[in-house]
Amino acid sequence: MNNGINSFWEWFTNNQSKYAKIDEQKNKNLLLNTFEEQLHKYCTGLGFMISNSQGNELIITANGDEKYFNYVESLIAKAPKLPTWNIIAFKPPMNSDFSINYEGLVIDTKDIWFIQLESQTENKIDLRIGFKKYNPKYSEIYLNAIFPIIDTIIGERAYAYYIEYVEVEGLPDKYEEEGYIPITELMDYLLSLMED
Repeated sequence: MNNGINSFWEWFTNNQSKYAKIDEQKNKNLLLNTFEEQLHKYCTGLGFMISNSQGNELIITANGDEKYFNYVESLIAKAPKLPTWNIIAFKPPMNSDFSINYEGLVIDTKDIWFIQLESQTENKIDLRIGFKKYNPKYSEIYLNAIFPIIDTIIGERAYAYYIEYVEVEGLPDKYEEEGYIPITELMDYLLSLMED
């Protein structure tokens, strides 16, 4: 494992300047494919995100799969100190107020609410997600879309550790009376549960 880690970081250290302005590179796709190939020499279950919007940021992700978490942690533990790079383990919580276009459906987090269901697993929660503009014909798209939405709001590690099960539906008429909470408050909700 260490051999693969050392090889990856040696490669990245030698090639970091190519990724520092990735969006300006004409061969961006080739560079990203090369990065993925190098990362997958170490572990095929990992992914990555590179951002240059506020300095250079490299996120190594297990794509929400807990069986690869230790690979991420081992890799990041050996990351070189590169002055122009911020290297991060796992997708962090990023934003709660946004909209996405998922397979043609535009979904805004302002239109998503949740309620906690009874969970069968200790220290994990089950969620029912209600969408204001819900069309049952696209239930599978809504279900697939909610995973990256939650991932963005609470971060990859919190999602894997605390959420066991998710189901989707149209938001009931009296959703606030029934105890639904805006999805934008999910992180605060999880933090309050951890304090109890």
